[in-house]
Order: sequence, then structure tokens, then C-alpha cells
Amino acid sequence: MKWPSATALVAVTAITIPLGAQRPAAPGTSGGIGPRGAPAQGSLPSFTMPTVARVRELANVADLLVEKHRKLGLDDAATDSLKRIAVTINERNAPHLAVYDSMRTRMRTAMAAGGGPGGPGAGGPGGGPGAGGPGAGEAGSPGGTRGERASPMRDAMRTLQTAREADIPVVLALVPADKQEEAKKLIAEQQEDLEKSLSPRGPGGAGGAGGRPRP
Repeated sequence: MKWPSATALVAVTAITIPLGAQRPAAPGTSGGIGPRGAPAQGSLPSFTMPTVARVRELANVADLLVEKHRKLGLDDAATDSLKRIAVTINERNAPHLAVYDSMRTRMRTAMAAGGGPGGPGAGGPGGGPGAGGPGAGEAGSPGGTRGERASPMRDAMRTLQTAREADIPVVLALVPADKQEEAKKLIAEQQEDLEKSLSPRGPGGAGGAGGRPRP
């Protein structure tokens, strides 16, 4: 089975785009700019970054199967093994989750101060300096500083995702053969929840009216 790709990384990059670039200006506003250059209310995105506890939960496939042990018909020995694996996963993920939590706090502080999640002066989206733009992350370019500042979170999420994918065959080995497909479905749904939690919410966002509903 081909597991979902690490699209959460794309969402994390999107989170670092300045607030004013996340949504078109509301009708009647001037380019989405309010008093003193602050983004107008209609131009603000409606998204929140998940708590570190939520990311920890969604990054741990062993914990998921422990929670669903009755549904999966796991015996006591398999459940106990999964509990031990879950503890090991949380210990391994702890430093990367600490990076995520630190960056999340900084972004929330910047947002509260009226700047974008990447901080005042961050580069714009698309072809402009900043995320995805020419010169992003390059020394001496307008987008370089912001790209470098955003990279710790991207690196942390990439590490969590890679480790999670490596954990999948380990935990599936403890699931009975007749419950394998059900376990794989639960794990895929957990991945989808992780990606949705890291995506902008609102019209067109994964968590809003334009998001893809789960079958």
C-alpha cells in the first residue's frame, strides 16, 4: 500500500506566508489593508496551528492502534507491545515537537502583533521573495532571512513524517492478518487528520467549506 506523501510540509510552508497574502481583500477594502497598514479584517485568514499535543498524537501510529485495540482484535501481548512502542515514539519525537512548539509560539506572537506568521517584513508568496519565490533562503536576498527562519519547523515536521512512515510496518506487524486493511485505513485517516490540522481553514482551505470531505 502506498502511504500518503508528506503534504503536511506544504501546509507548514503555507502557514509561514504573510497574513495579508492568505486571502483576497474583502469587498470595499483597499487591497486588504486597514488602518496604519495593518491587514483589513476581511483579508485575515481563519486558521490556527494545532497544539503540540495534537501533533504529538497524530504523529504516533502506535498510540492510535492502542486506542483502537478492541476494534482491531488485538490481544493483551500485542497491545502491551504497542504501548511500549508508543512511549518510545514520543521520546524520539520530543525534540522535534519542541521545535514545532517554539516556532508556533513565535508565529502566534507575530500574528498578535499584527504581522504575518513569519514576522514583519517577510517575503511574499508565489514569485516574490519569500516562500517559493526566487531567492528564498539565499543569503542577501529579501526572502533569505524568512526562509531560514521557517526551515526549523519544516525540518522538524519532515523528520516527524519520515519517522512516522517508518513506524507503520512495525506496528502493523502486531495486527492480525484479517484486520490489516482496517488498521491501514485508520492510519491513513490519521495522516489525513494531520495534514488537515496543518492546513489553512476557511473557504477553499482543507478544514473549511472548500476542503475535501472524508468518505
